[in-house]
Amino acid sequence: MRGEVLHFDEELGIGFIAGADGKRYSFDRGELRQHAPIGRGTPLEFLPDGDAAREIFITRDEMPGTGAGAVGRFGRSAAASDAEDTGLWGYFWRGITRNYVNFRGRARRKEFWGYVLFYWLGLFAVSAAAAAADFGLGNFQSGSEWPVVSVVLVVVVQLATFLPTLALLVRRLHDIGLSGWFSLLPIVLSVVFSIVGAIVTFVFGLVPSQKHENQWGPVPTGVRFDTVPVETPDA
Repeated sequence: MRGEVLHFDEELGIGFIAGADGKRYSFDRGELRQHAPIGRGTPLEFLPDGDAAREIFITRDEMPGTGAGAVGRFGRSAAASDAEDTGLWGYFWRGITRNYVNFRGRARRKEFWGYVLFYWLGLFAVSAAAAAADFGLGNFQSGSEWPVVSVVLVVVVQLATFLPTLALLVRRLHDIGLSGWFSLLPIVLSVVFSIVGAIVTFVFGLVPSQKHENQWGPVPTGVRFDTVPVETPDA
């Protein structure tokens, strides 16, 4: 939603926005997605959350240090977009760091599969190292022993990655226009029908991004859509 700043207290880091719907929304500095001075009348775009504003972007045409026209829709500057790593590893790294418990916004297909790729590669590497340790300890050489290193390490990795994996699935669902609560569906199906839950998650990962802004945010950076040329009738 579009709006403009009514008031902002620099010391307290809180303020109010007048939304295009005629309502007033409160916000705090932590929801600003750019480090730039703001004041009364600064144009913004944001996601309404009750009486509060979230995911706030400055939409002025020029910000200090960016140059004219560098800031486009939702306040994303060209420099910022270029600086953001949209490679598979970059998406995975942000998934286990900055987006560890980020259940807001959207995740494109590339982000989803980048995370899945390196998650399984990492799990395979950990499993191989743990198996080697168990072999060295003789845990595979006696019927009375069990591969304790492998079991413990794999469980630790899965517990450590549960939240970022769930958060990614929620953002992927947002990207295709579904509520994050649908993330419970694969979990329930996995318990009841085993492999079915994995198949449902796989399908969620294949659905293309919605081609427009939705209630969870703008189209993710890097998403491109094929355009069909419009034929004009001969005069």
